This record gives sequence, C-alpha cells and structure tokens, in this order.
Amino acid sequence: MGQRQFTQWCLVSLLMVPVVSPAATTVSATNKGSNGNVSQHGSFVMQKLLEDMGLTLKSEDKEDAIEEEKRKPAPIPEPLPDPEPQPEPDPQPEPEPQPEPEPQPEPEPQPEPEPQPEPEPQPEPEPQPEPEPQPEPEPQPEPEPQPEPEPQPEPEPEPKKKGYADDVYSDMKGMMDGFKQSYRDTVDQWTDEYNKVVRKWGIAKREYRRKEEQYFKTTFDLAATQQPLASPIIVSGAKPAYKHPLDGMEPGDFYVIPSAMDVPVRNQERRGTCAAFTGIRAIETVLAQHPKYLQYQLDLSEQHFYWLSRPECIKDACTTDNSSDGSNFDVGFINTSIKEFFTAVRREQACPYIPVSDNSNLTYTPLNNTCLQEDQGLLRVSSMARNLNEDDILGEIRQNHPVAAGFTLTKSYMQTNGLVRSNDPVNRSAASGMHAAGHAMLLIGYIKLPESMLEDEGRYCAIMANSWGEGFGAGGYACLTEQWMKDNLIRSEQDPSIGMLTAIRSVSFVD
Repeated sequence: MGQRQFTQWCLVSLLMVPVVSPAATTVSATNKGSNGNVSQHGSFVMQKLLEDMGLTLKSEDKEDAIEEEKRKPAPIPEPLPDPEPQPEPDPQPEPEPQPEPEPQPEPEPQPEPEPQPEPEPQPEPEPQPEPEPQPEPEPQPEPEPQPEPEPQPEPEPEPKKKGYADDVYSDMKGMMDGFKQSYRDTVDQWTDEYNKVVRKWGIAKREYRRKEEQYFKTTFDLAATQQPLASPIIVSGAKPAYKHPLDGMEPGDFYVIPSAMDVPVRNQERRGTCAAFTGIRAIETVLAQHPKYLQYQLDLSEQHFYWLSRPECIKDACTTDNSSDGSNFDVGFINTSIKEFFTAVRREQACPYIPVSDNSNLTYTPLNNTCLQEDQGLLRVSSMARNLNEDDILGEIRQNHPVAAGFTLTKSYMQTNGLVRSNDPVNRSAASGMHAAGHAMLLIGYIKLPESMLEDEGRYCAIMANSWGEGFGAGGYACLTEQWMKDNLIRSEQDPSIGMLTAIRSVSFVD
C-alpha cells in the first residue's frame, strides 16, 4: 500500500480497516492489585504525594514495598543488534633493517690503588674501681591476719516455669522481639533509600524550573484534535462490578495499577508530543502488569507513534505554517490496529525519539529505514474504551486499565510539588503561553483525600504520570483532585458529558 492510500484509509474509512488477527497473542490488564500495593520506587512517589496533602505513608506500606521489590523478576535486557563488523587494518610495511652498531674501543686499564698505611694501635682502657657493697634492706613486719568473711546465704533457686504454655510464651516473646528489630531495620533502610531518591529529584526539579516556560510552550490546542472515530477495537467503558472503588478507604489510602510506576518517567523535551508519550506509556503499562513482560523492560517508540498519529503528515511534511505541533492519542491507538507492516508499534532502539522539533517537518517524515522495516513491528492496540467521563475514571483504573487523558493547564499544575488543586491561590492568575495549554497525561491510580478537602477539592485525586522528566511534581508524577479534573477536562463540543479520556484494555503482539 502506498503512502497516499494509507493516508486516505486512515482519514476516511477507519470503520472498514482490517484489524488485529484473532490468532495474535493478546495481553490484557490483570485482575490483580490491592490498596497500598506498590514497588519500592512507587512507595517513594506515594510518600511525596501524601506529604503535599499533610499525610504520610504507613510504615507497613514501606515494609510491603521492600518485600515487593524482592519479588520482582530480575530485568532481562532487550537483545541488542549485532555490532557492525570492523574493517581489517591495512597491512603495515615491514620496517627497514637498521645498520649494525660500530664496535666500541676497549676501555684503557686503570692503575692499581696505592697501599694504605696500617692504623696505629690504641692504648688499653684504665681499670674501673669495684662498686661499694649496698646495705641489706630491713625486714618488713608481717601483715596482721584479716578476719574471715561471713558466709553469704545461698540464692534461692528461681521457681520453675509451670508447664508448656509458659515455654511457648517465652519463645513467642523472643520471636516478636526479633520481628520488631527486623521491622525497625527495614523501615530505616527504606528511609535511607528514600532520602537518596528525593535528593536526586531535587536536582531534577531545579532543571525543570529552568525549563518550565519551554515545557509550557510545547502544549497546544488539544481540543482541536478531537474528531469522530470508529473502529472495531473500541468497546464500552468499564463499570465497577461490586462496589465503588472508594468504599472502605480511609484518607491517605491509595490504589495504583500493578507495576505502573515501574515504567520509567520519560521526557518529551521541546516537542509537542505529549499525546504520543501518553499513548506509548499506556501500552507499556498494560505489559508491565505481567512479570514475564516487565522483566524485559520494553521501551517503545514515541517517534513512530507520533508519526502514526498524524496521517495527514505521512505523505507530505507538516510544518508550523500549515499545522499545529500536536496529535491525538486515539488516532494513534486506532491506527496501530490496522494490519499493515508499518503500523505496528516499534521499539525505541529501532525508531529513536528526536527531542528537537523541526518546524519544517514536524513528524520527520519519511521516517528512517529502520523505523519502517517490516520485521520491526511489535505490538498493536486490540481493545480500548473511548469518550469516557470523569465518573468512569475510578472504575477503569480499579480494573487496571490505564487512562489516557487530555486537560487544559493551570499554574497549580505547572508549579505542583505533588497535589494539583483547583482552589489554589496561584490559579488566580491564569497560566499563559503561546498555545491554548492542552496537555495529555496518563492516569494510573488514585488517593482518598482528607475530609478537610472534600468541599473544595472532592473525594479523591487521580495519580498521573507526566512526560516532563523527574523534575516535575513528585519524581515526574502528580495527583489531580476530582474538582480540578472537572474544571479542566477537555470535552466534546457535540456532547460535553464526555471527555478526552481513553482506557486501554489490551494489546496484541504481531503474529
């Protein structure tokens, strides 16, 4: 299929496209997960988020995080391409023979040394007088005998323990003392590691502050990218099967999609590619829930996904003069399902991200040859729920479906240390920039807010992963309050009840 045909197919006839083969290996979200369950790195993120709302991580959650870290499978690096053969070195010319050295004349004989005179004899020393005899010491008087100590009464024997129950109690007490010491050691170990990570985040935050305006300028009118889309991979939204996800939760309790915080935080740098980073992280989050895929630490290509999300730029390069520097993650998700060799998601090593924008060719089309080689296709999205609203967020996340979301931004978002509030004093002056400040991000969990925030901010905040590096928020994460999301969710002009929210249910490997 030519590029012109592909472009027309994506834009005009998405409903008719062939999709992922039923025979392909499909990876769905797991049905595992529980409140408070995160990896050790995830517990560091949660501590920073909770601190920003006046709460702290429970000690047992710290201990569980360390144990969870021990259970993680050892990472297996992705196979690297064979190194290119090195050219054989040119043969070196043989060295010219060197002339033999001229013989050196023998040294002249040296005269023998003159004999030295013998030394004169020394006189014998005079004899010393014998020492005078010393007087004998006077005898000392014998010490007086000491009285014998009075005999001490023998200590009474301890009463013997009465029976088997006392023995068991003593053993249990020793065991519990050991557990307490082990518990204290574990929490101390967690604290030491946490402080190291926070110092690293502090360095990254200074870099983020320096580039904050640059990141804001990469935002764009995300609402303008919305369009009617149809595809067989779109399904209806998930509803909680038995109870509301917040039921039984206390303030500070949280839920995170399993291993969602084991996916590295990445950085889009100076390009308007937030939707591509969000889409790729959603796919990686579905895979990370399964240990056999988590250990491979798959790093997928945002460069290819962004190109795939802009079908109008595939044949002819899009420029800042005729196009905005942005994309829609839904277009990318749907186009991965088209069964063509160049549509499947690629690995990062096959199609690496270019962090600098080219105003004359926003998608860098045509992509390099490695990006579009037939054997580089790896994954396709096979099931997604689109056009959700804010009431659907918790149900999707509790069923381990990462939610790609689009919001307009506020100053409380740009300057957050963790919690993004709606009623924040910094929002009295609106965020300003050269764009409409639309930004895409991935929702991966939620926290029950304190009762004191209920009236102004709502019942919970949604944990999100950003694409501005670890200097943003708490190591690259933040938590959006329920009220902030209602105020800033990008909505459909035709139906304001639905928003730019898409949950990824499953992905499939190329067969």
